[in-house]
Amino acid sequence: MPNDLCMFLGWALSKLLYLEVNICKYNPIRASLYLSLPLEIGKRKAVLNIKNQDNMCFKWCILAHLHPVHRRNHPDCVQHYTPFVDELLFDNLTFPISLSDIKIFENLNNISVNVYGLETVLKKSGENVCEVVGPLHHTSQKRDIHVNLLLISNNFGQTHYCLIRNMSRLLNSQLNKNTHAKYFCDGCLLYFHNRFNLNKHQQHDCNHIYTKLPTTNLIKDKTGNLRPENILKFENYGKKLTVPFVVYADFECILQPISFNEPNPQESFTVKTFKHNPYSFAYFIKCSFDDSLSKFYTYRGPDCAQIFIETLTYDCEKIYSEYFVTPKPMNDLTFEQKFDFENAKCCHICLNEFEPNSQIVRDHCHLTGQFRGAAHGVCNLNFQLPHFIPVFFHNLSNYDTHLFIKELACNHKNINVIAQNKEKYITFSKTIINQTGAIPPFRLKFLDSFRFMASSLDKLAQNLNPDQFVHVRKYFSDVNKFNLIRQKGVFPYSYIDSYARLKETRLPSYNEFYDQLRDSNISENDYTRANEVWSLFKCKNLGSIQIYI
Repeated sequence: MPNDLCMFLGWALSKLLYLEVNICKYNPIRASLYLSLPLEIGKRKAVLNIKNQDNMCFKWCILAHLHPVHRRNHPDCVQHYTPFVDELLFDNLTFPISLSDIKIFENLNNISVNVYGLETVLKKSGENVCEVVGPLHHTSQKRDIHVNLLLISNNFGQTHYCLIRNMSRLLNSQLNKNTHAKYFCDGCLLYFHNRFNLNKHQQHDCNHIYTKLPTTNLIKDKTGNLRPENILKFENYGKKLTVPFVVYADFECILQPISFNEPNPQESFTVKTFKHNPYSFAYFIKCSFDDSLSKFYTYRGPDCAQIFIETLTYDCEKIYSEYFVTPKPMNDLTFEQKFDFENAKCCHICLNEFEPNSQIVRDHCHLTGQFRGAAHGVCNLNFQLPHFIPVFFHNLSNYDTHLFIKELACNHKNINVIAQNKEKYITFSKTIINQTGAIPPFRLKFLDSFRFMASSLDKLAQNLNPDQFVHVRKYFSDVNKFNLIRQKGVFPYSYIDSYARLKETRLPSYNEFYDQLRDSNISENDYTRANEVWSLFKCKNLGSIQIYI
């Protein structure tokens, strides 16, 4: 570790525990006579292998780049390039050319050269394949004439230069079977999907590194303030604005048994035991600025997935049209608010101090009209309401998505998905387009709260103090009911295998609460609590108790 870095970290070298010295004789690689390309490299038709019978394969490759010959005319024949041998200078260089000699050649001829090698790699399938590695030699300065060479070898230590004609075609198959062209940096082999990003990467001469290291040079942030380039700072101040409406939702399912044949124990298998049919949902719309606008809705029925999409869309369209479309004008400022604005020293959004030439504006809430504080003009412009309403499910990715995604995508349009794989979605959104055009399009953005709080609802509920169940207490003011309902509900999931079960007017026995998926039963305390819920809330059937879980 460099001494200056040790001093910066407050570290000091105490003692050396072990030292190993490897000594090897330097033997620079030299390329000479013709060698055939590996079959898989030749099939890519990206490399020209000149059939020379001398030690000058390096010279013939450079000339082949300067004077290209069409593939139909056998460009691998040396005779095409012999008329141009005097164009290149090789003063004080001997053939075959070694990697260490290439820098001298570059300076003599104002040509830059990169050299790559081949390496045999063992794939997971057990197959040995050749892959391009390197660069073995990387030019210190890329010039107007730039040549990429491939250095190949055989089992006898003989080496040979070949000309790389198409880097993208040569390397693309090493990544995947996607046939779309990629643009490779010939310094670090990093690839891009368009030439613009490649040129942007190469402007700083990558020198084998994948990123441009930040410097101490001053740059302007989004508010116009100067900061060192190597200091990261949060700048998406618009994300600080509280989302005005959030939806929390959940589904309940009937576990319909599936008959199956006994699998072969000699082979791997998956046994499907239940089909999960949604029969009920509930959602709670929480308003951050006016709790009277918060709403709870629940529904039970075999068409609950379709009803969920319809009712949620209707409620969110109504919310968006009333509160998102037309901003509420700013209320008249009080004397104290005027004083605070006129004497403000910093922006209440980004918290940076105002500069003498800063544009200072009055920022207000577009939902209530309340004055929020003094702000930079650019901060105020970016501090706007989102064009989406988030919908949270706990464990959406693994479970709830599969219950309603088909109904959400019924018209096969306006859905954007960020997928982890074909079956698991990290998040997805549906663009809601009003048929009358009365409101602009907005999105319902479905998110998984488990990705933010990776624990069961039971554990999360246990972590909260009773006074933190603000919204639960509003619905259940009775102390006994509140203490029961603020815990994770107990329900005989495996027992509910048909809609008829939901109409039963008695609480199932303790043994009927056995969960076949988890291969376990509830505790006796949980069963006692289930009986208390049944009697205290005066449940008439199993369907009604589902509301309280």
